[in-house]
Order: sequence, then C-alpha cells, then structure tokens
Amino acid sequence: MDSPLLKTLRFSTDDFPEHKRIDAYREIYSRTIVKHDIEPLGDQPFRFEADLRRLPGLGLALSHFSPCRRWHAAEHVDSDDLLLGLALRGGCALRQRGREAVIGQGEAVLASAAHPVDVIIGAPSRHIALRLPRAILEARIADLDACNARRIPSNIEGLPLLISYVDAFRLTELTNPAYCDLVVSHVYDLVALLLGAKGDARHLAQQRGARAARLAAVLREIERRSGDPGLRAHP
Repeated sequence: MDSPLLKTLRFSTDDFPEHKRIDAYREIYSRTIVKHDIEPLGDQPFRFEADLRRLPGLGLALSHFSPCRRWHAAEHVDSDDLLLGLALRGGCALRQRGREAVIGQGEAVLASAAHPVDVIIGAPSRHIALRLPRAILEARIADLDACNARRIPSNIEGLPLLISYVDAFRLTELTNPAYCDLVVSHVYDLVALLLGAKGDARHLAQQRGARAARLAAVLREIERRSGDPGLRAHP
C-alpha cells in the first residue's frame, strides 16, 4: 500500500528456500534497504521478517529476528540519522563508539547511522526500529550524543506511550496528509521525552505527543472492548 506520503514494504525470509535465506536477506534487504551485514547465530534456521513504512521524516520497521549478529560498518554509512530500537520481545546487545547497552523486553536503545555499530540478538526477538533525522532531535535535546548507546529502561517517561502509539498506526489514515504530519510530529515528541528533553521542549512534548498517545491508547482500548458489558467510564 503506497501513496505519495506513505511507502510500505514487507520482506520475509520465509519466502525463500532455507538454504537461500541468508543470501536473499543480504541481496534484497541489508544491501539496499538498511545497509549492514549479518551473521546467523546458533543451529536453528535463519529467519527474519519485517514490515517497513516510510513517512516524510520518519522510517519505521516492525521486525522479527532469529538469533544473529548485525553490524553497520564504515562502508555502510550514508547519513547521520538516528536509529531508535524498541524491544517488544527478546532484546539485544549494542556496541557503538566504545559504549555498550544491553536491553531486554520493553526497553530501548539509541544509535547513530553515522558511525559503525555492532548488534548481537541472542534470542528470537521482535523489535520496532525508528529512523529519525538527527537535526530534529538535536533541536530538542541539549546533549544528544550522551544518549547514544545507552539503555533506556521500560519505565522512563514516553517509552510505553511511544510503543503503544506506533503499534496502533492505521495505514489507511497515514495516507491523509494532515494526519500523517501529526503522527510524525507526535513521534518526535515522544522520542524527545524518553531521551530527556528539558524546559519548553519537554512541556510541548507532553502537551502534544504524550497527550495524543494517551488519547489513542484510550480509544484503542474502547474499540477493543466495545462488546464488553463490563466496560465503564471512570472519573
């Protein structure tokens, strides 16, 4: 489903014979879509699946991994974008610029596409990855480099809201220009919150992105439980 605003792509190694999966991944995915290299870990067949969405100013990937090592080397560098990984299941260990962060389920880590990075995924995992322009967050976070390769715990402000908000995206609505712009702006706000925005940037993020994410979560719960006679509104 593509539009001038939204580009989508699905890739799965299940579409290839087992002995061709890693080659297909390298040729189709890691050398053209997200530049890096990969090495499977363990004795199980390699498996990867991803749904990718590209909006103006925001890239999004919802991915399933079998255990593997992924690395982004100097020859893969093509931008200074920031990459935020959110572990929905499993986790990873990430090393970049002399730092290491180990994250588990419900946690996150920020990396830079401008520098080599090494990621170990030791168990079957499901992740959300966001790709954002560095300039956007630089204007909101005083010391953005200090956030690089640091574990972001699950209870930090903005992270649960960001995960639920991204998970609730409706592709049909993302083809509407006004809605698309709002979604991208709200994601910027939520990422700024969890990275520790201060002052006016923090206040605006709470009033815009955080408020919108809470409303979306409430509406989603109402929709999910619409047939439940026990559903009640509470003051």
